[in-house]
Amino acid sequence: VKKQSIHARNFTLLWSKPFDGLSPILHYIIDYKEDGAANFTFLKNLSATLNTSSVFVTGLQPHTLYVIRIIPVNRFGHAASGEPVRVPTAVAYPSAPRNLTVAVTSSTSFFASWVKPETPNGPI
Repeated sequence: VKKQSIHARNFTLLWSKPFDGLSPILHYIIDYKEDGAANFTFLKNLSATLNTSSVFVTGLQPHTLYVIRIIPVNRFGHAASGEPVRVPTAVAYPSAPRNLTVAVTSSTSFFASWVKPETPNGPI
């Protein structure tokens, strides 16, 4: 599996068609979860008849590590998912700092304080 076009809220995965067990692959089940989560969430069924070996994953959170499974399915059922793929999304702009206060301390200086952004979207 190859990771491509990784952004803060989406990425693309490409893969080579696996051995089909002498029965054509009908579709792929794509599951994902945030790293450390207990359960996978169904993302989509991707038809193999389109000769597609890629998926565009959207609706993600910035600066988050996701674990993706790609499971081929033929007329006998689904295969093992193989090694899950770990994909870190990119960082994004943080939300604005909160509770900004400024106090003038002299004619040439001031003191500013704030609370960190509610959504940092990466290291600050």
